[in-house]
Amino acid sequence: MTSFTVYDTPERIQDYRILTMRKGLILEVRYNGGFKLTAKAPTCYSMVKREFGFKGNRNKVLYQFEKLLRKLGYSADNNLILNDDTKTATIKR
Repeated sequence: MTSFTVYDTPERIQDYRILTMRKGLILEVRYNGGFKLTAKAPTCYSMVKREFGFKGNRNKVLYQFEKLLRKLGYSADNNLILNDDTKTATIKR
């Protein structure tokens, strides 16, 4: 029998949504905008920019979003290296 996490409260659903947006934004950065989670919905990049007010290209928005998530107590994505000098994120391959 497999175990899974149930997202049944508004807070848990919001957490799942934010983490899904982070993963989608990482994929968009990795594939230079050529990958979207869905064909009809807005990109994760545009949703994150709109909802959190970030400015810049995909990589800079990913950097800002990851910094915010870490500040809010979400676990760090171990595949991201944040460069505070250039304000960009590097994805480990």
